[in-house]
Amino acid sequence: QKTLADAVCFDVDSTLCAYEMIDEFAKCLRCYEVAKFTEETVNGEISFCEPLKIRLNILKPTCEQLEGFIQEKEPKLTSGGEALVAELHCRFIPVYLISGSFLPIIFPVAKILKIPEFLPIIFKKTNIYANEMFFDENGFCVGFDETRATSDSGSKDFGKATVCRKLKDEKGYRNLVIIGDDVTDLEASAQADLFIGFGGNRCRDVVNFDTFRTSLMNK
Repeated sequence: QKTLADAVCFDVDSTLCAYEMIDEFAKCLRCYEVAKFTEETVNGEISFCEPLKIRLNILKPTCEQLEGFIQEKEPKLTSGGEALVAELHCRFIPVYLISGSFLPIIFPVAKILKIPEFLPIIFKKTNIYANEMFFDENGFCVGFDETRATSDSGSKDFGKATVCRKLKDEKGYRNLVIIGDDVTDLEASAQADLFIGFGGNRCRDVVNFDTFRTSLMNK
């Protein structure tokens, strides 16, 4: 007999979204070296927090540039992702987005997927866990919130495993599933009840286990 999930957590970049969104933002700013640090991070070759600082320092984005990217770049979702999330909603199974990317970049994806349903004003407080940029009075990025669980990985207080533990403790979930494509998602398997490695956009050996999938289509 199958055990039904009572909550499903998705990674965003290269899982629900067909690419790494911070790399797409970097392309718009002609900061092509950012992709190298992204790839090394998601493969577990380097830690998470310091490379995130480096990438942000390379980008040096302004609030205006970020808003322009969000308005002009419509997210390309992975085939089957929108239908899968809609089906979970129909079954009243809560869906969460857990990402090492930044909230403003994640919001357009969440809006399409209706996470949480039609409540964009409270995204930040409910079903989206991601990082927040800080801007000064002139609109220049001066860093990010390093106290958020998603700002680092690999310790008891940081990483996607911490978010999964928090959800289980606060919501009482007993069958929490996390789906993702990289090592930061794999780390969450320590707290999730089921980890599904996803390779539909990028096939990474680090998440290629028995539960590995290359499609989000419901078959």
